[in-house]
Amino acid sequence: MMPGPALSVVIVSWNTRDLLRDCLASVAQHLAGAEHEVIVVDNASTDGSADMVAAEFPAVRLLSNAENVGFGTANNQAMRVARGAWLMLLNSDAALADDSVAKLLRRARAHGNLGLAHCRVRFPDGRLQHTTYRFPSLRLALLEDLGLYKLLGARAAARLLGPHFDQESERDVDWVAGVFMLLPREVFERTGGFDERLFMYGEDLEWCRRIRDDGWRIRFFPQAEIVHHNHASSQILFGDGRAALCLERHHAFLAERHGKLVAAALMAVGLTGSALRCAWYAARARLGGRRADAYRAMQPSVTATFRTLCAIAVRRR
Repeated sequence: MMPGPALSVVIVSWNTRDLLRDCLASVAQHLAGAEHEVIVVDNASTDGSADMVAAEFPAVRLLSNAENVGFGTANNQAMRVARGAWLMLLNSDAALADDSVAKLLRRARAHGNLGLAHCRVRFPDGRLQHTTYRFPSLRLALLEDLGLYKLLGARAAARLLGPHFDQESERDVDWVAGVFMLLPREVFERTGGFDERLFMYGEDLEWCRRIRDDGWRIRFFPQAEIVHHNHASSQILFGDGRAALCLERHHAFLAERHGKLVAAALMAVGLTGSALRCAWYAARARLGGRRADAYRAMQPSVTATFRTLCAIAVRRR
């Protein structure tokens, strides 16, 4: 049997034809110097995505599903047949910006016990996306949701909340968004990949927890960057329900990992913090001043979050 390539690029797509075309073109351009294969899993798109891949990118290995099996399941499907020693999971609405990801592969291979590498992610207009996080916990909720981190001083707050806010330094983190994941094949083989019970949202958090539990490190490398249009497929499928799904998954994670009592306490803290933010934003918007418009613009978002938390709390009673 011939040896496989150094890298397998896995892209899952659902009705993102034009963005997928840009994604594949960026991979062809910026990974030209790295031995790799590309696998696209099309989740029963109706916009001609699969036909576009077959016609314009004949070297790409195309797996066409008869139905939308979900993000995690489709990624697992591709990783099972991938031949690369390393696997790179890339969203179809993302694109490589330069050759920094190719350099990241060389850097990651030199790191001992590295289970997953993640890069910096930007919006198309250059704004930074925060895609590294700490695992949900009651302590983190108290600090963030109630704003207690503001009482600790900048240095202490950065130490406790750092992986969420700091996107400038290379460091180990708890978990990362699934928009970009670079990992050795062994990690997939030992952990089994994404939990296929989760159709979309929360699967990256859950898998990262198992990767960490298996003794691997998850590391953020700001030296590499990609561009991400952010939730193109999920916006079509879930619309404004995406935030609710994310919050629901986080609370389910806490309940499964730490028990219903901790999850209930987290919900209480979240509701309290959300209510305080609603009141604070409303008051600042009414008082006027140079930031009044900014507070007014944020009111729909903080109100929607509060309503979502209330709905989740009622369902879990």
